[in-house]
Amino acid sequence: MPQSMREQCGLPPQSELHEIVLELLRGMPMPATKREVGEAVANRLGLSAEQRALREPKGQYAYVDWEAGWVLSQLKLSGFLDQPGQGRWRLTDDGRSLPFTEFRRRHTERERAKRAARLPVADALGWCSRLRNGGRSCRQIVKKRDCRLTRSCAG
Repeated sequence: MPQSMREQCGLPPQSELHEIVLELLRGMPMPATKREVGEAVANRLGLSAEQRALREPKGQYAYVDWEAGWVLSQLKLSGFLDQPGQGRWRLTDDGRSLPFTEFRRRHTERERAKRAARLPVADALGWCSRLRNGGRSCRQIVKKRDCRLTRSCAG
């Protein structure tokens, strides 16, 4: 089975990467760039030159920098970082003082809120169950109230 890009690059799961990045940021001069954070992560994990050279899917960034960018964004959304300027990140008071478990709690709470906000949309959508010719289901995702109006359905 082929390895994922994360495995090829030698990165831990993102949940572990959050903690590593937060710990590294607490020891870095502020503000820091995504590239500086990515380099610090690569050094901390002892990544080889080959692993550091791997690119993200579009090829614009080194994969480790790309992953660091996602982690920085999540830390910002949880109130642990802010951006004093484009591409610059710095710790907030919470980021400097609160334990990592507080980040995990806030992150989980934010993810639950995002899922809950999508529920009304999910309730309004469903698989069209009307049958086409030959007895196969239409299988399109449609607004439930509009199912009878879809042109691809029989009847």
